[in-house]
Amino acid sequence: MSSMYPVGPILKRLAWCLLLVLAAAGRLDAQENGAPASGGERHPSLYGAKDLRLLYALLVLKDDTLAQDRAIVEALEHADWFTHVVLVTLSWQERPEAVHHPLVRQAVATCRKRGVRVVWGRWLWVAWPDGVSDPPGPSAHRDPSFYVKAIRRLRVEAEELGAVGTFLDVEPYGRCAQKAMKRRDLTDEDRKAIRDAVAQAVQQAGPVDLIYPTSSSRRTHYAWPFAELGLLRMDAKTYYTPRADADLPPIRAPRGFEHRPNLWGVNVGLGRPEDVEGPHKKLTIAQAKALDVEVMKRRFPQCRGVWVYADYDLLPEVLRRWDRDGKP
Repeated sequence: MSSMYPVGPILKRLAWCLLLVLAAAGRLDAQENGAPASGGERHPSLYGAKDLRLLYALLVLKDDTLAQDRAIVEALEHADWFTHVVLVTLSWQERPEAVHHPLVRQAVATCRKRGVRVVWGRWLWVAWPDGVSDPPGPSAHRDPSFYVKAIRRLRVEAEELGAVGTFLDVEPYGRCAQKAMKRRDLTDEDRKAIRDAVAQAVQQAGPVDLIYPTSSSRRTHYAWPFAELGLLRMDAKTYYTPRADADLPPIRAPRGFEHRPNLWGVNVGLGRPEDVEGPHKKLTIAQAKALDVEVMKRRFPQCRGVWVYADYDLLPEVLRRWDRDGKP
């Protein structure tokens, strides 16, 4: 049957429009279900598991820290208890070449040999700005482009390393320009400015998989708006007492925010007097391994497990003792 209209091109155009609509719907559905808005897919070992056991392992990779970094990498031979090692280094502006560093490659290879998956992470802020050509200034936390650069670079590096996820540590360390946030209470205007910048960055680059810190017993703490940079939120509060959740102080989120811990932090020491005294008590290895995560899950159903961290100088010995089940 003949027609005065070119049916073929019209059908092609309609089909193309339908594909665009379906693609947009797919992206929207993915975002609503917690998937990154762009770049990377959710790895089942992180998002499908209900008993996650993560280890935070920092490699500073400075000339005067390489001996300790090497000790940490070698101690990863004892990390079999963990499902994932979150391998962390300094910000991309401080250590842009870190992904190619021999110790990073050795750490990844060791984890792979032990059957432990790797998450690649960085500190967000420049901790020691000396020698950094263009360190972020005091207002960088209000700039969406700063987060976009960090997230996109992190994702490329994670893919190069064969990591199953990405992680950002947004705590201000060292002498970074954002250190003032740690020492003062955020105003409503501060919190809104950070949240708006984070929302714009996530819209452009997608979130990272893991984010820390994400909450505080203080409503005015800087962590609350940064939590929205990641999908799985890492809390760090079990150092209060070995009873963990039973003695946890009340945590009340600011209006419009949510306390949603997906991974519960366990600060581990060696049982020394300085580890068990003071306001920030560290659990012994035996206490940490005996923690009943189900207690936390009853209070926070979204909790998927724990993440363990230790002081940088203690981590090798903690791991060696961990392999012996915490026995002296």
